[in-house]
Amino acid sequence: MKKTILLSSILLCNLAVASDENTEYEVSQYELSEAKYEVLDKAKQYAQSVACMTTFDEDTEEQATSINNVYPVSYSKMFDDSKVAGTFLVLWGGDVGCAGGSGTYGYSLTEFQRISDSRPFTMSNSDLLMDLYEISEINTRFIQDISYNSRTNTLELVSFEFAPKDGNCCPSLKYRYNFKNSEYGDWKLSEKVRLN
Repeated sequence: MKKTILLSSILLCNLAVASDENTEYEVSQYELSEAKYEVLDKAKQYAQSVACMTTFDEDTEEQATSINNVYPVSYSKMFDDSKVAGTFLVLWGGDVGCAGGSGTYGYSLTEFQRISDSRPFTMSNSDLLMDLYEISEINTRFIQDISYNSRTNTLELVSFEFAPKDGNCCPSLKYRYNFKNSEYGDWKLSEKVRLN
């Protein structure tokens, strides 16, 4: 009888520990905001190390990159007092490589990940827009709007394309692109709609 009670107690303790290991704690808006600011700082450091005239510069002529340009793709906490881990995207603009040409300024969508609370955020993809260009030929110079829906794993981008007689500065065709993210992290173009 004592052996049965002892074995039952050990089994229950093991189940409780196993259950606790798989528990994810709720991320508060404050914690999510704190993680977004951390990612934003990493993006600024990266952008200013590889590009000129970035949207992180104080004198930028474009809309400055802010916390509103940080998009959480997935995030979680393993422990109640741990940092937020996950994947975040940051949209920023600049002349990557500082070429200074009339068509060298564009936008980048840089991906950062933190895989555990004891590690820093690190860049996992310098420019997701280049990957998206490969599957859709989206014009990365004229990104107008972006949003991410975590329920449907859909990234929505609005950009302009050149009509046959458009000049280098001014594409006139406006499109919305929807990209779906699979559970394996592969992006696919799910929809392209002309808006004008």
